[in-house]
Amino acid sequence: GLPNPCPVIEITDENGENTIIKLDTGTKRYAVKQAADGATIRPGGRFAIRYSEDGEAKRGQNPPKFYTAQYSPPDPTVAAANDAVNAAEAPFTPPNKPADLF
Repeated sequence: GLPNPCPVIEITDENGENTIIKLDTGTKRYAVKQAADGATIRPGGRFAIRYSEDGEAKRGQNPPKFYTAQYSPPDPTVAAANDAVNAAEAPFTPPNKPADLF
């Protein structure tokens, strides 16, 4: 069969721009898992991942790359306000079809 696709995380910044980060190494995946630490990733939270250093190279191989990641949950007052706005929004109902004029 086909190999498993590389897992990715998608991050949306405060401007609504999406960034997809490929979790293409075990160390990167581990860093993300440690940063999230069981937290529910919520809109308005901040997630950062960056390369930190090379590990020790084994003979004939490239050195492994190590990453650090950090997740900061959203500001609780902002999160509560977002939840209130979302709860207050009525479900979408399409407008009535315009009547024929002729």
